[in-house]
Parts: sequence; structure tokens; C-alpha cells
Amino acid sequence: MQTELTQKLEEAVWIAHSLFERGKVSGSTANMSFRTGNRVYITASGCSFGRLTAEDFAVMDVRTHQVVSGDRKPRKEWPLRLAIYE
Repeated sequence: MQTELTQKLEEAVWIAHSLFERGKVSGSTANMSFRTGNRVYITASGCSFGRLTAEDFAVMDVRTHQVVSGDRKPRKEWPLRLAIYE
């Protein structure tokens, strides 16, 4: 059985690939994020939607504003994204 997080990551990757394939985004200019509990998943800096994988998300804590998982650095607008999710 899939976890909610796994499902959300798969959906985010599918959406990114779909947007890229239809020419709605190009290169590494687009970004996305979603929140699950106190964690925000933000596409990492330099990622292309055409090659995006579940591992390409930086995971940040909404309360502490710290990266808590993943080896990737979040995109530079992460403060705005966390503020929206708060």
C-alpha cells in the first residue's frame, strides 16, 4: 500500500513531466512545492521538470525553516513558500 507521501511525490513528478512534455516549462526555470504535515517539499535548485524525480525535492520544516531531509538545496524563494504554507 502506498503512503500518502509517496503518492504526493509521484503525482508531483507526473505533473512536472506533463508540463515539460507539453512545453509549458523549459530548462530549470519552473518550481513546485507541497506541504504534508509540518514538512514542505520544494523542488531543489537547478532541477528540470523534464528529469524530475522524487529525490529532487528538498524537505523543510515549516516551524524551524531548516532542511530536514534530502541532499538537495531548496530553490532560493523557499522563505516565500514557507510563509505561504504557514
